Amino acid sequence: MGRNLGCAVQVKIVAAGLVLVAGAGAGIARDTLLHQGAEAAAEASAHEFAVGRVLPYPDQFLRVAHSSVAQAGGETVVCGLMDASTRAVFAAAHGAGDCPGAVRVLRARIAAGTHSIYVEFSYRDRRSAIVTGGPDATVDGCAIDWRPGLLDRAPIPPGGPGPRLGWFQLRQVGGGGYLAVGYRPCPLEPGAGPATAPPGGTSPTAASSSTSTRAPVPRLLPGYAPGYGGTLAARLARDDGSSACDLFSADAARAFAQAHGAADCAAAATALAGRITDARRYRSPTSAATTQGPRGPVVDACRLRWPALGGPVSAPGPQIGLLELETPPGATGYWVAGYRRC
Repeated sequence: MGRNLGCAVQVKIVAAGLVLVAGAGAGIARDTLLHQGAEAAAEASAHEFAVGRVLPYPDQFLRVAHSSVAQAGGETVVCGLMDASTRAVFAAAHGAGDCPGAVRVLRARIAAGTHSIYVEFSYRDRRSAIVTGGPDATVDGCAIDWRPGLLDRAPIPPGGPGPRLGWFQLRQVGGGGYLAVGYRPCPLEPGAGPATAPPGGTSPTAASSSTSTRAPVPRLLPGYAPGYGGTLAARLARDDGSSACDLFSADAARAFAQAHGAADCAAAATALAGRITDARRYRSPTSAATTQGPRGPVVDACRLRWPALGGPVSAPGPQIGLLELETPPGATGYWVAGYRRC
């Protein structure tokens, strides 16, 4: 019996030893995995940092894309500006099997002798075309035009020397430049003719909506919802502010006018513009808080802020209102489909 008891004790000691060894092995394995994970994370961070160093910032993104589209062999650069899913969308939008093929399709559409002109475009409204909000940004490559330079010999064809590239959603990488993570082609380029109606249907831009009465739809609309308050503020600060009404549906324009006791949208916009005390500051508020509504983003342009050096100062103009956005059929971006005064 004594021998049996001794064996039992010995078995328990051996078992305990195995547990300790197993535990030690697990600890070593865990430490190894943690070390490997830290190394992998560091490598990923270093890779992101390196990628971010070579990517352009939003104000140069479209310039780099145009230059590379116009240059033979520029496919690698153009496609390197987009992540994998965006490259696939870009290729499909231009009827190509892959991103390099789409770039070649676009290059073939540049008019002969106008490659240098194609690169030197200008934005119609730079502030609304390039919108940056922290690590996110949008660049509207549809809202551009071309003007001949003094040394340009080739005339600019109607509609431009080549294709407008589209609307890009950007995301900052590694604290540096920006990568395209979303893409929409331009809906209809000037000179390309009217949108084609589907068989038995109506033109996309004339299609009715169950949510709001349609005014004529601008083909190019702002695409970054949090920056919509800033877009309207910029328009209100410019001239008499009536161009802000171009971004309202008919229903929203009426609601805007009624909310401000005006005869129409333009009169309401002019009244708001008249309350601006510093147009330069007013057109640059911070991005507005945005939530998702039934039709699209809802932008709280009742709490716009205008940071100033030296601490808080009085607002340079009025708050705008609560903006319910939606994308009209046949258009790119958002317009204001519903409005409530602050």
